[in-house]
Amino acid sequence: MAQDRPIQGIVFDKDSKQRLTRVYIFNTRTGDGFYNTTKGEFKTNAREGDILLAALQGYGVDTISINKENTILFYLRRNSIQLQEVIVKDTLK
Repeated sequence: MAQDRPIQGIVFDKDSKQRLTRVYIFNTRTGDGFYNTTKGEFKTNAREGDILLAALQGYGVDTISINKENTILFYLRRNSIQLQEVIVKDTLK
């Protein structure tokens, strides 16, 4: 019988390779969900064959099936291009 074991991981932006925070991680077998840390890291218990989903607004969802590894890496791809903020001021007197 499969046993739960500690799994750790990190979530990255696929293009910039920066760590992503506030990512929701969900185990489809157990129905448990949680957010990763401000360092982009997470820890959970899972068993071989479990499927973990990582979701963050503005990014596509990534899915990983747990195998023998105890460390997993998610790479999320942006859905859109982030534009810098533009401030428009009226200078008419």
